Amino acid sequence: MKDKHWLGMIGVVMCSLAWVAVSADHFPFVYKIITPEFYNARAAYDKLRQGDAILRKGDQGFPEISSTLKTLMRRGISPEITEIKSIGSGFEGPAQLAGSRSVCHLSLEISFLKFPKEIWQFGGLDEAIRERYLSLNLFLWGSIVFATGLMLSLIAVFMRE
Repeated sequence: MKDKHWLGMIGVVMCSLAWVAVSADHFPFVYKIITPEFYNARAAYDKLRQGDAILRKGDQGFPEISSTLKTLMRRGISPEITEIKSIGSGFEGPAQLAGSRSVCHLSLEISFLKFPKEIWQFGGLDEAIRERYLSLNLFLWGSIVFATGLMLSLIAVFMRE
């Protein structure tokens, strides 16, 4: 194979990988490879959203969810969470002039090591998880890789033999 063919194939592969990265919400394995903490937290969040689910120490995503909950509680003392049980979930969307935005709220029963159980209602836990564990802008990097692959493919098309 000639060099221009290899260059064109590398460009096509780069474009394909960039498309998969940009579409990471549809391909969860991308998050598992790039940010395993986000993948674990997202799996635990999805489990809690289903209702009547229990997360305990040792379960997938428990450390990430409990750490995020501690941050959202904003307490001076950071008690150790031993169990998280979902009581219910739903969507709330306040109507605004510019439109409405739905936020999933979770009612969680949180068990602590040395404190009594508490029931908390959290709104926007999914956004807090995304903000905390997904620091990489996949759209930006995917677009850069896509543009580079496209450029390599175009160079290969116009190369002389």
